[in-house]
Amino acid sequence: MNQFADDILSSANNYENITEELLNKMQRKNDIFISQNGLKTYI
Repeated sequence: MNQFADDILSSANNYENITEELLNKMQRKNDIFISQNGLKTYI
């Protein structure tokens, strides 16, 4: 049962890391888009 719980926690941490990486990637793309288009307004 401990191994099962550890696996679930490990999976949750992996998903959290993947989500964080995706959000960072989206933010970088957004920053690039804003800088390329000279937009001064951040939403």
